[in-house]
Amino acid sequence: MIDFSCVVTGGGEGTGGVTALRASVASVLGQSLRGAEAVVVLASAADPVVRAAARTLADRNPDRVRLVDADPAVRTTGALRNAGLDAATGRYVLVLTPGERLHPHACRNLWQAGETSRADLIAGRWSRAADESGKEREPSWQGELYARSRTLNHFTEAPELVVRDALVTGFCLRREAARRHGLRYEGDLAHGEILFGPLAAAAVGRIALVRRLIVTGRAAPDRARDLAAVVQVHHRVA
Repeated sequence: MIDFSCVVTGGGEGTGGVTALRASVASVLGQSLRGAEAVVVLASAADPVVRAAARTLADRNPDRVRLVDADPAVRTTGALRNAGLDAATGRYVLVLTPGERLHPHACRNLWQAGETSRADLIAGRWSRAADESGKEREPSWQGELYARSRTLNHFTEAPELVVRDALVTGFCLRREAARRHGLRYEGDLAHGEILFGPLAAAAVGRIALVRRLIVTGRAAPDRARDLAAVVQVHHRVA
C-alpha cells in the first residue's frame, strides 16, 4: 500500500542534474514510513545521463521508484509536476524540487498529523542553503508559525501561510482532495510553487501544521536572476 507519492521531476527547466535527482530520490527511499514511493517524471528532452540515472534508481528499487515519461508537449517544470500529480497513487502526495531532501521521518510525521486531524493539507518546516559553504538555515519567520503543532479550520487563522513562502515546499496534500479541488501547477509560470501552495491552502479548508522539520536542501534564491519572476508570481498570490 502506498501512503505517500513523492513527485520529483527530471530534465525540465531548472530542475538540476543527476546529483540533485539522486539526492531527492534517496531521501524518499530513506523514509522511516516504508509506504513512500518516488514518482520520477522525466521530460522527453531530459539529458541521457539524467534518464540513465533515473532508470538505475528504478531498477534497483522497483517497488519504491516509478518512472513516468512525460508527453513531448510537456516541457515546463509546472507541467511535469502536474504529470506527477496525475500519476500519483498514494493516499498523500508531495512534490520535491530536485535537490530537496526529506527528513528521514518527514512522511511519518505528515501522515500521523493528517490521519489524526483529518486535514487535507499538512505542512511543516523547511530549510535552505544560507551561503556558499552549504550551511542551511530555516527562515526566521518559521519559528512563530510552527511553534506548536495545531489544526486550522481555514488558512486565515494563520495568514503567514500565504503572505510568506511557507508553502513553497515541506507540505503534502491528501490526493483525493487535490483532485476534488482540481489543484494544478501553472504550466507557464516560473516559480509556480510559490503560487501552488497558497491556492491549495485556500481551496482545501482544514490544514494541519506540524512543528517538525520536513524538507532540507532547498536552493538559495538567485535574486538577481529571479527577481522579475518572483515579483510576478507574488502578484498572482495577492
